[in-house]
Amino acid sequence: MEMRIAFIGGGTMGEAIIGCLLKKNIAMPANIIVSDVRQSRRELLSREYGVSA
Repeated sequence: MEMRIAFIGGGTMGEAIIGCLLKKNIAMPANIIVSDVRQSRRELLSREYGVSA
């Protein structure tokens, strides 16, 4: 079963969870989307982890 995960807020806690999900191969970057009010934060998470923002 393919899992899609969305994060409302891409702060420190969200980034830590994303990093863990990817490191442990629980989810793929293509299946993770992040929403944050700060464009710079969305861009950073997209660049660093390959997630959609």
